[in-house]
Amino acid sequence: MNQSKPIFISSDDHSRLVKIINDFARSSKKLPEPLRHLHRELQRAAILDRDILPAGTVSLHSRVQLRDLETDETEEWTLTLPEFANFDERKLSVLAPIGTAILGYSIGDEIEWDTPGGTRYLRVEKVEHRAPTQPEKPRSLYG
Repeated sequence: MNQSKPIFISSDDHSRLVKIINDFARSSKKLPEPLRHLHRELQRAAILDRDILPAGTVSLHSRVQLRDLETDETEEWTLTLPEFANFDERKLSVLAPIGTAILGYSIGDEIEWDTPGGTRYLRVEKVEHRAPTQPEKPRSLYG
């Protein structure tokens, strides 16, 4: 996993994500691996007000274009809270391995991250910040 470069997270996103971790921790003796990975990333992040985040930083609701550095293929995702993830709509949960990996990185950053399918080597090519345009119907966190 890539932890050499500092990452930047808005205070709003940080609060939402810490709440997810704390809510789960209160109801379970052990955090699942995705929450442990997210927790480690949040611990090393610089927390900033949204209006002073560096341009092109990946945050919740960002539309992100990623380039696989091994295959040269690109993919686009919108990073979202777990309950709004939807593969068909290209909405990626922040708890998915790649979702956790890209949080807080910026355009041009290269990321090495372990996934169930093996280590991925990615570069953030493009970031568009978006706010949800309509209320979303949350889905179950794990299904």
